[in-house]
Amino acid sequence: MLLYKELNFPCPIASNQQIAKILAKINFLKQQDKSYTTILTGPEDYLHPDLLDIFKSVGVVPQFIAVFGLTNSQIGLSTLHADITFKNNKWTKMPFGINCDLTPGDAIFNWWDTGDCPGLYPDPAESEFPPQVNGIHHKTRGNKDTSDFKLIDSYKIKFKQPVLFRTDVPHQISYTTSVKQRVCISIRFSPDDIATWERALEIFQPFAKE
Repeated sequence: MLLYKELNFPCPIASNQQIAKILAKINFLKQQDKSYTTILTGPEDYLHPDLLDIFKSVGVVPQFIAVFGLTNSQIGLSTLHADITFKNNKWTKMPFGINCDLTPGDAIFNWWDTGDCPGLYPDPAESEFPPQVNGIHHKTRGNKDTSDFKLIDSYKIKFKQPVLFRTDVPHQISYTTSVKQRVCISIRFSPDDIATWERALEIFQPFAKE
């Protein structure tokens, strides 16, 4: 099962000033001692102009940027989850993201076969506007224990390397970093525009590293 492709893209964030804007938003959450996934709307204000030109050339428009990490933490382990967003009054799968770590560290992206373990959806009351990334969890909401599941594949994340990741298969990220907190961005597109992982592979294949 093909679950990721490294891409011949520039580092998505265009300038130190834009990185500073992202860190300012994270620091606001840090002051509240919160873990975070935060959403940056207006992705064209952050993304490298050459990358925006690439997206335009294949007829797609990024909807938002998700920023992942943990405040006040140099070691992290995400929940086991498959990505969803609340759209048209229902939870909708998000089949992929284009991710790039902006901080150096040792991070692993693992995909898991959860067998017949039922997926647990969040309460619709947890939906947010603007669009948010949420997750289908397994065993319990917030579970991080994968000991009962089978590892499908792993990818060791590279600093500033954009990667097309499949995100509708249960996955988990572990990391350590020497900086104050890990900062990973994930460029997301509307499921109405790119509804499946297979379609995402087709669109971005011309830019895939061999």
